[in-house]
Amino acid sequence: MLVSGLPDQTEIEKRIVDEVKRRRDELVELTQEFVRTPSVSGEEGLLAKLMAERMKGFGFDNVRIDEAGNVLGSVGGSTDDGALMFNGHMDHVPPSDMLDPYSGEVRDGAPFEVSGPVIVGRAASDMKGALAAMIVAGSVLRELKVPLKRRMIVAGVVQEETNGLGSRFLARNTRLGGVVIGESTNLDVALGHRGSMAIDVITEGVSCHASAPERGVNALYKMVPIIQGVEEAAGRLPSHAVLGKSSMVATTISVTPNVKNVVPNLCSIAIDVRNTINFSPDEAVQAIRGVVEQARSRHPEIKAKVELAKRSLKSYTGYAEDIDAMTPPFYTEPDDPLAQMTKQVSSRALGRETRFKVWTFATDGSYFTERGTPTVGFGPGEERFAHSRNDNVSIEHLIESAQVYAALTAEFGQRTGR
Repeated sequence: MLVSGLPDQTEIEKRIVDEVKRRRDELVELTQEFVRTPSVSGEEGLLAKLMAERMKGFGFDNVRIDEAGNVLGSVGGSTDDGALMFNGHMDHVPPSDMLDPYSGEVRDGAPFEVSGPVIVGRAASDMKGALAAMIVAGSVLRELKVPLKRRMIVAGVVQEETNGLGSRFLARNTRLGGVVIGESTNLDVALGHRGSMAIDVITEGVSCHASAPERGVNALYKMVPIIQGVEEAAGRLPSHAVLGKSSMVATTISVTPNVKNVVPNLCSIAIDVRNTINFSPDEAVQAIRGVVEQARSRHPEIKAKVELAKRSLKSYTGYAEDIDAMTPPFYTEPDDPLAQMTKQVSSRALGRETRFKVWTFATDGSYFTERGTPTVGFGPGEERFAHSRNDNVSIEHLIESAQVYAALTAEFGQRTGR
């Protein structure tokens, strides 16, 4: 494909690949700077300010922080309508048992079974490395003066780890041509994932002194057959040919009043459900209600209710929403134009045939596909390091993902219309 008065697309991609390699040190330093800036969910303000400053310094055309606290920087084009958005979340889970979580240290990847040097720290793989690669990719396009009829947007979003406050806001308020989610894909092209739901089951009882349990009704005991039923029902859930099997598992339990010598009057469990596109949220809730009814048929005295969990989220900017604790599943067909373009461009840029895959975990991609926006995933790093004490990202992956982000934008940016 020829660009009037300019080198053809192959030549543009070659220049992009070379320029990203030349800027290796900048990319490494930017990733380290991001990792060294703590940004647990709801506390992304410092990183947002830093990202905005760096995008301005890297020559982005427009940089702003929106009402929800998302950082948005753009390159090329004349409008956000029909743009290609590279979406990455700024927040991360707590450091947990990770040693020196904000070091951003460069280490040999061998202890992690990764070839070459890596950057270590909380959110290196999930997903500050990808954010840095997106920014460098945009800067490279500006440096090389690659013409873009359609805009590139780099979005650093808030609270992905708590069901996507920032991306929900963006999906409602933008008309995009496509979205690339930068979560770790090991440099393959992700087409989707199962959904994620949190469902609460609460049993009721009657409190009394633990020295005379016969005077009360133990809500904890009433939960036991329900937990057993959840385990049994999990084996009967439907599967999807690509996304795999739906799952449900009880993950936490709590009682009220939670006092050693008091029989509890309330017991609550949280059930984590991973649903495929052929197992709707309503069907998931009904499946668990069926478990409760089955337990009640054997133990008529059980009093229980089933609820989709709710979350009240508030951004560092003060923007707030009450949401269902749910991330829908999504699946983009392999013959989708954006999926094909991403696979072809990444294969050329990397010099190997990239593959289609699906994520094990959930991402913000589903909020955009619900609005009809073509969405795929491509990012540095491996899923196995996310949320782990071994959180790291390969430097080679950072370079290659930045090359793909810029090359994909160059090709996508030649299109006209949405």
